[in-house]
Amino acid sequence: MSLFRKKQPVLRPSSWEELDEAVLRERITPLVAYVAAALEASQGLVISPGSENSKVFIKVANELTAHLLDGPSSARDIDGARKEFSDAAQELGAWQREEIAAFQQETAEALRELIGSARTALDGQDETLDDFDRMNKNLEHAASSDDITQFREIVRNEIKRAVSIVESQRKRHDELKEELTDTMEMMEKKLDAVRGAGSKDYLTECASRAALDFYLAAICKKAQVEQRLYSIAMIDLDDFKGINDLWGHQEGDNALGHFVKIVKRSLPSRAFVGRYGGDEFVVVASMPEEDLTKKMSKLLQNVRATKIKVEGVDGATLSLSASAGVTEIREHDSLDSVLRRADEALFTAKQLGKGRVCRASETRAA
Repeated sequence: MSLFRKKQPVLRPSSWEELDEAVLRERITPLVAYVAAALEASQGLVISPGSENSKVFIKVANELTAHLLDGPSSARDIDGARKEFSDAAQELGAWQREEIAAFQQETAEALRELIGSARTALDGQDETLDDFDRMNKNLEHAASSDDITQFREIVRNEIKRAVSIVESQRKRHDELKEELTDTMEMMEKKLDAVRGAGSKDYLTECASRAALDFYLAAICKKAQVEQRLYSIAMIDLDDFKGINDLWGHQEGDNALGHFVKIVKRSLPSRAFVGRYGGDEFVVVASMPEEDLTKKMSKLLQNVRATKIKVEGVDGATLSLSASAGVTEIREHDSLDSVLRRADEALFTAKQLGKGRVCRASETRAA
């Protein structure tokens, strides 16, 4: 911006009182126009004292006012001052409107992104999702409004509502953790109660089916509140019936014992191994599906490389082969759903030729 009027050495009366009536009548109209322009411009301005644009505008306004107070100006000079003030005010007003519109848009967009992220994280909770949808609609309406006071009020209310939702979810999270602790304690008590009479499988000495069910149910609960991944593998010996038919059930039992030892040697010490039934076993481990799949692949190699001596038959050995299905425990999994998914992956491994491991998240052999 630049001043419309440039100072020139012009001789003029020192005060408005020195002007005669005819000259005053001539100049009163541009003076009234100047005042009207100032009043009109002020309606569209929200002064931002810290901005360079506002500083320039205030400088122009002060200099124009000082010039008019310095002494009577001609009607042409007064009209020029009015035009320069109007242009300066219009320029500042346009800039401020753009800034406010951008602020409203950016603020609303940031809140919508935050709400969208929270909505995704809480997917499945219908009542909460409805609240988020209403918040988004309110923000869209607020961002298109030209009333900054209304926008501020809507944003303030939506932030309060979002805080309330987050607090409600935090409370739910705490209740879930408390429920998990109770479940784990209950599981430990039940395991203690059946220890020595059902907590271990009598033949293989890994966890019994009852202990497996207790443990896996608790892990499914735990996975809902912990930022840790758990996976399970269901393992089944291939053509185990043929071993029983050829060598008898005693050798079959001996083979199961050797198999479980291989399983335990091939897995981390904290992995849970339970007998699901017959020649079928379940492994529960704190790791992603992909990592457990790699462990299973190595385990199956170890199984194939093992030769088991047949008692009472000189030089006779038998070989084992196994297949496995692996799946990750998901947030809303139950004991039944995770076992069903692992069993389906195991079935796929059998269909693809046995002696391999398949992931539930993939259809090809791993």
